Amino acid sequence: MGDQMCFGCSPENPRGLQLTFRYEEETTYTEFCPDNTHQSYDGVFHGGLIITIMDELIGKHLMHRNHKTVTGRMNVRFKRTIPLQETVVLGCTTEKQKGSLFIVKAWAEIKNGERAVTAEAHMMEIL
Repeated sequence: MGDQMCFGCSPENPRGLQLTFRYEEETTYTEFCPDNTHQSYDGVFHGGLIITIMDELIGKHLMHRNHKTVTGRMNVRFKRTIPLQETVVLGCTTEKQKGSLFIVKAWAEIKNGERAVTAEAHMMEIL
């Protein structure tokens, strides 16, 4: 089956998020517009799905730079809720690398440019 059914990025997975990515110098971006099927409380994007998108974004960010990694730890801070039916812009950058450990910062911005969610992930390179 390979990666064809990846929940985060595969266009072939009908139940997946089907994310696409944009690479700009040191930053990687994706956008997502949550609908009612992505709901937590009424009108609010589910926090677990936000984390899933961030995890996928971070993995693609490092893969684009020729590093195959897995998540060792991710610390997430929710600053405010994200509404449904509005496009969220997510981005990430590598803060530092120490051997096979990468520390990556990620964020999710709502339409006014406010960072609603931030995260720091420790990613471990696998051989």
